[in-house]
Amino acid sequence: METYKEISFLSQFQHKNIVRYLGTDKSSDNKLYIFLELVSKGSLSSLYQRYHLGDSQVSVYTRQILSALKYLHERNVVHRDIKCDNILVHVDGSIKLAGFGLATVTKLNDVKSCKGSVLWMAPEMQEIFRIGRGEPPPIPESFSAHARDFIIKCLQVNPDKRPTAAQLLNRPFSTILKWELVKEKQFSQNVIVESDSMDAIRLVKIDIDKKLEANVGEGETRRQC
Repeated sequence: METYKEISFLSQFQHKNIVRYLGTDKSSDNKLYIFLELVSKGSLSSLYQRYHLGDSQVSVYTRQILSALKYLHERNVVHRDIKCDNILVHVDGSIKLAGFGLATVTKLNDVKSCKGSVLWMAPEMQEIFRIGRGEPPPIPESFSAHARDFIIKCLQVNPDKRPTAAQLLNRPFSTILKWELVKEKQFSQNVIVESDSMDAIRLVKIDIDKKLEANVGEGETRRQC
């Protein structure tokens, strides 16, 4: 049932940050094959396990996720299972939202059912979270001011006071970046780059690729020793 629902949704979507549906086929033994756009770099979850993402990378990915969510919400589609395992990394460094098996058509304020992965559900649905008991959670002091501002807005105790995806796109954390990676393009240290531009995405990809290659090289050196 969830598979057919996912096909139904994906076949309607045309957005650069949502994985593209290409078609289906059934074999002679009645097996269903679903053909999707190739997104070869794995999930954001697997990337995060191999490489610590800084503010610059997280900002670029956040803006793309919000762009996809804004597109869905404008069509009254609620994903209900947003998590790193359902966010795929394309070879060009951009991300694609996937995993629409639990999605539904409804207005955001009308969502009543409790669906999704437990640790990624809206916190008021789970009393294991402080916010579910009416308490705002602590935000690590090590986070940047823009990151803290963004998280605080997302974790308002009253869900009606939380900004929409469209509004979050205008928060400082997701709209502009003061690049840590500017030397890759010989920009000045004060440059501000739109974080969903291809220049921004390419810079993030270059940085991550280099760090991952360095990690592999360190591992090979250890083995040789």
